[in-house]
Amino acid sequence: MGTSRRFALIFVSLSLAALPLGGCSADDADYAKDGRGDDSWDGDYEPAPGAGEGGGEGEGEGEGEGEELPPEIEEPANFKVPRGSGRFVFVPDETNDAVVVVDSETLELEVVPVGSHPTHVVPLGDKNVAAVINVGSDEVTILRAAPGQPTETVDVEVRPDTNALAATSDGAYIVAYWDPRLEESPITPSTDQEITIISTGKGQEQGYHMTVGMHPWDVVFDEEDTTAFVLTESGINIIDLSALAKQKMPPIVSPFESGSFDPHSADLEIIPDGSTVLARKDGEASLVVASLLGDGAQSTYELPSPPTDLDVAPDGSYGMMVLRATSQIAYFSLPIEGDEPFEFLDLGDALVGVASIASDSQSAVVYTTLDDAQNSADTRRLIHLSGFGAGASVRSVVLERGIHSVAVSPDSQSAIVVHDPAKASGQSPYAYTLVALPQLQVKLQNLATSPGQLLVTPAGDFGFLLMPSEFRSEVIDLRSFIVDSLDLGSEPTAAGYARATNKVFISQDHPAGRMTFVDLEEGSTKTLTGYRLNDEIEY
Repeated sequence: MGTSRRFALIFVSLSLAALPLGGCSADDADYAKDGRGDDSWDGDYEPAPGAGEGGGEGEGEGEGEGEELPPEIEEPANFKVPRGSGRFVFVPDETNDAVVVVDSETLELEVVPVGSHPTHVVPLGDKNVAAVINVGSDEVTILRAAPGQPTETVDVEVRPDTNALAATSDGAYIVAYWDPRLEESPITPSTDQEITIISTGKGQEQGYHMTVGMHPWDVVFDEEDTTAFVLTESGINIIDLSALAKQKMPPIVSPFESGSFDPHSADLEIIPDGSTVLARKDGEASLVVASLLGDGAQSTYELPSPPTDLDVAPDGSYGMMVLRATSQIAYFSLPIEGDEPFEFLDLGDALVGVASIASDSQSAVVYTTLDDAQNSADTRRLIHLSGFGAGASVRSVVLERGIHSVAVSPDSQSAIVVHDPAKASGQSPYAYTLVALPQLQVKLQNLATSPGQLLVTPAGDFGFLLMPSEFRSEVIDLRSFIVDSLDLGSEPTAAGYARATNKVFISQDHPAGRMTFVDLEEGSTKTLTGYRLNDEIEY
């Protein structure tokens, strides 16, 4: 494994059919908290539209003496990741209308026939069960795997022009809908307003068809997995999962007076109990709080300046907004009560526009993604906040490069900061920084080529940063900040995690098919190669 001393590379050649990868990230961060995840974090380096550009929808007065600055950029979810449920990995084979099911413990593989053109796979809980949408035959196949036994399948019809799946954390329900992010080139469906809710109980699988608002762009669930919320440009459709047969056009709530809105210039945060949605728009100095309980209650709270980011703590106890123009954090307890619910933390003249609350809800990091063209300390500062409100502890560190994105590990003990591409001469083209929290000890790691997906394991002990053009992955020990290199032999395309076996799997672009499994306990790797050839197993 290159220079690594920890992992021994073992190749195993197996027989399988063709296997183009699809699927969704593990614990899709921030942009799509839709029940698809399993406590790991991933994101792609590709900049979002408008990143680092001037102009844009700014925050108006108070920034740069009236100069309009572009919005902050937060990383969207990466859907093209293989998925794991329990000890099994499920990978769609669109060319051969099949799903490849890999036992991550024994590395035995099974090719399971499904419908036409299977694309997007989601795990259904952590019970060796997954679902795949077959876009060519308008159906979802539920796959139930078991060690040493053939995989069982059940097909459920879904509406045409659905291409994405979102599942509750327990896997009891699936929402099939249209998501333009899953299309490599722009496609206009006949309609994107018809969805299907699937009840997945064994022997009782059934689909329920419904119509929702204009242009759905996300699906989330409450913490009890009893209600689904379909976020559309018309508002939020509220679906009671216990009464699916009674809902043909589920009720809709819009937090904005204008009704429709652009999801690229707004934040909607549904608090974990599903009772309330919090909303903000770029350039508007206010927070909208709207009830999702059917009582029509809605309030608007004015702020000193427009918030550039809105986040809710994972435990649902509080929320926070970043006010970039006035260098403040506005904290508020949940549920919001009173006429003046905010407590403000003044950050002096710090330039911050984005917040990321740690998994333990006890701390957060704030920063800006604005372009670092002037190599300014303002755009290179990472601030760590502990506590709540005006009394929160504030510590900061100035990094060597501008910030593209930040991932806080699930154990809240470290952060990985991916930097903007170099602009100054003499700098490495790409880089990332490892940050120990809360002490803010840092380690800069230079890169020669652009990184791809970043995966952080659920325990927060390892990070895997794919390096596609170098046919390898950075292996980051987040306890010691020692970085090794895992040589892969072919271009890595996506990484995922199998919880039951504590293994990371990395799929690769290889004419015969290739997937590498990394055993985090033993520090060993095994690579399956040749499974597209459908010939005899070779060792």
